[in-house]
Amino acid sequence: MCMVVIINHFTLQKVQQYYPIRGHSFLPCDRDFGLIKRYMKKKDRYYTLHEITGMIIECAKPGKFTVKEIQPSDVYDFKNWWSKYYKKHTVSNESANKPRSEKTIFAISTLYHFVYDSQIRGYITAYEQINGLVHHTFQMAVVNLGVNPIIMPQNIAYPKGKVPIKQAKLADVKYCLKWVPEEERGFLKSILNWPKA
Repeated sequence: MCMVVIINHFTLQKVQQYYPIRGHSFLPCDRDFGLIKRYMKKKDRYYTLHEITGMIIECAKPGKFTVKEIQPSDVYDFKNWWSKYYKKHTVSNESANKPRSEKTIFAISTLYHFVYDSQIRGYITAYEQINGLVHHTFQMAVVNLGVNPIIMPQNIAYPKGKVPIKQAKLADVKYCLKWVPEEERGFLKSILNWPKA
C-alpha cells in the first residue's frame, strides 16, 4: 500500500518490489542482516531499544549502518487515512468476469513481485513468481487518482506521545520485571504508565 502511495504522490515513474523466497536470497542486505544477527547472538541479554540500536551500529565498520529511532511524532495516522483512497479487498482485472471460484483476490502472501507504475495510477501489477509470465492487475484506488490528488495524512497517530498497550501485555511486562536487573528496569517501569488500549 505504501508503494502505491509513493508512486501516486511523488515523481517516481516505476517501482519494482520483490519478496524473495525465504532461504533463497543472497542479496547484499541479507549479508548485512547476518552481520547483525551474529553480533546479537554474542550478547546474553538486551532490554531496551537503545541497546539494540547500539548493537546494530557497533556490529560493522563505522558508517555501514544508519539507525533512526522513530519517535511518536514521526508516526502519522495511516490507519484512518488509507480507506478514503484505497480498497482493502480487490479482485484482479483479469479474473473479474470469471466464476467466484476462479477469481484471483489480492493476497500479499501469495505474490512475490509487484510493479507500481505512474502511467496506471492506483493499480498494482503483481506476479506469482519473480519475473514470472503470469501477472494480475489489481485496482487498489477507490477514486480516480489522476483527477483527485492524494492528500497525505496530517494527524499524528498517537497524540499523547505513547502507543496504547493492551492490559494483558502490561500484565506480562509487570510479571517479567522480577527477572530484569534493577539497573535495567527504568524503561520497563515507564511502560507501565503508558495509556491502556
